This record gives sequence, structure tokens and C-alpha cells, in this order.
Amino acid sequence: MLQLMALIFTLSAVFIFYACNKNQKLLQKLLPKKLSILGYIFLIMALLMWTQAMSLTSAVFIWLMSTMLFLISVPLISLLKSNKATK
Repeated sequence: MLQLMALIFTLSAVFIFYACNKNQKLLQKLLPKKLSILGYIFLIMALLMWTQAMSLTSAVFIWLMSTMLFLISVPLISLLKSNKATK
């Protein structure tokens, strides 16, 4: 259960970072930059959840890998969405 919550927090944090960026394409208008602080809090909470679920080295590795995966996949989802809208 902790792993699922950690993944949800990581995905939420990455989505907030993406939605605060001026080059985002998912939302009509971008989120305020102050919300990116919430993204950092979500990332720290996810790391704490991973450390509760497994050893520290494994937790940091999984946390970094899931963050990298979501940082790649969220912009790709917006790209696929824009391709469907143009067809």
C-alpha cells in the first residue's frame, strides 16, 4: 500500500511540475509557480514512504527511477493528446 501511495505522490508531483511550466500543453492555462513547492513536498513524502517500505538504498533508487519515468511520460501523454486533437 505504501508503494502505491508513493507512486501516486510522485506522479502528482511531476504533474504539478509540468503544469507549472510555461511550455505545458495539457491545461488551458498554467498553474502558478507557487504550487511547485507542493510538488517538492509530494516528492519528499514519496521518498519517505519508499524508505518506510524498503531499505534506504532501494528506496532512493526506486524513487529516482519512478521520478524519471514520470518526468518522461507526462510530456509524452500531452504530445499524444495534441496529436489526437489535430486528426
